[in-house]
Amino acid sequence: MSSMQPARWPALLVGLVLGAAVGIGAWIWFDQADTDTEATVETETETTTVQAETRDLVSFTEWTAQLTAGEPAVIAASGRGTITRTSDVGTTIRAGDVVAEIDGAPVVALYGSVPQFRELDDDADDGADIEQLEANLVALGYDPDGTVTVDDDYTYNTGLMVERWETDLGIEEPDTTVDLGQIAFIEGPSEVTSRTAVGSQAAPGQPLLATVTLAESGFLANPVNTSAVGALADIDVVLADGLVLADLTVDDTVVPAVAVTGEPDTERTDAYEVQVPDGAVVVDTVLDVFEWTEAGRPTHRWELAQGAIELEVDVDNIDEFDVGLPVVVELPDGTLIDAVVDEVGDVARTTQVGQNAVTVLDVVIEPVEPLTGAFSAGPVTIRVEDEAILGATVIPIRSLIALAEGGHAIDVEGRGLVAVELGTFDDGWVEITNGAVSPGESIVVPA
Repeated sequence: MSSMQPARWPALLVGLVLGAAVGIGAWIWFDQADTDTEATVETETETTTVQAETRDLVSFTEWTAQLTAGEPAVIAASGRGTITRTSDVGTTIRAGDVVAEIDGAPVVALYGSVPQFRELDDDADDGADIEQLEANLVALGYDPDGTVTVDDDYTYNTGLMVERWETDLGIEEPDTTVDLGQIAFIEGPSEVTSRTAVGSQAAPGQPLLATVTLAESGFLANPVNTSAVGALADIDVVLADGLVLADLTVDDTVVPAVAVTGEPDTERTDAYEVQVPDGAVVVDTVLDVFEWTEAGRPTHRWELAQGAIELEVDVDNIDEFDVGLPVVVELPDGTLIDAVVDEVGDVARTTQVGQNAVTVLDVVIEPVEPLTGAFSAGPVTIRVEDEAILGATVIPIRSLIALAEGGHAIDVEGRGLVAVELGTFDDGWVEITNGAVSPGESIVVPA
């Protein structure tokens, strides 16, 4: 899950930066006493000035953790033929994506938990797979006139929507039927981890792709027939109890649709309750404002990020982690998020690090806000604050002059060389602890 030992900043930075300061610091002063003579050697360079500043400095410890994705899954063939296309490893697949082809016929990802197990047309018995199909195609824009009722019944209008979809897919003879194997229902955005080679022969049940689920996804539906829908909840909002999802006009009265994470109260008269997954994030608004909208039509699409942030901590360092400790997490894409320690394991285990066996405990980190949508799994950096220094007087590191006899000085404009004592380093600046310079004073630095 992670490295067992932390990287301490700025403690590690100090040695590196001072070495750099000596190497590139514009000049070095030597005081050499040779009996009755004293010589000073100076190497000159072009200079400019920078003002000393007041800043708040933070020192922290960095740990390497692992951001894991959700459960593994398989997209399998439903019939026989030659595999003529599969998605590349590392690809993120979403609803509407063609993820494979068998004999040139597309296999398309849609969101849903019930797999396609049959051909779908107007002769098909009612079922959840039909409702999943309708919700996805409506959300993808294939019912522009709002003629499809999103339910478990495959109707004439469902068939027309399917025909429009197949036309967009480039199927030579689009029709109103969804062939068995044409759809791969997935839980949500997923990352391809392996694939069957193009040219292989497919058989029913044979894996075409292996994936991991990055986020569960689904749709929120309009709970009642309305004459207008307005004020839709914004993208990126977190679903929670009481959130207003939309304003619904019913019998000339505007009534809000509100989110609930438990069972909806069907007797409530001041609002329509819509059950939502707690902590999921709205990632898309599906519905435009219609003059008439039937119950069941999707209004929003949500995602609930899967996986966890976990790290292994050497038992000798576990005292640095308490449940509730605030931390900052740098995600694989460089995004910084606030998080807290959610769990600290109490069962030690042994893991191998190089040639050494190390006893560790597992620590789980929880983001303060749910991760928005899908994310890439991989290593992340956990930053734990060690010390905060408020109102420190700081100067640029490059202004330091390393003295041959030891210590450091700076060249303060109008005062010349001034000896300084160094404190905390932070992002190219260093704290001055002996009061040798005041904020606003100009300091000579290499240009």
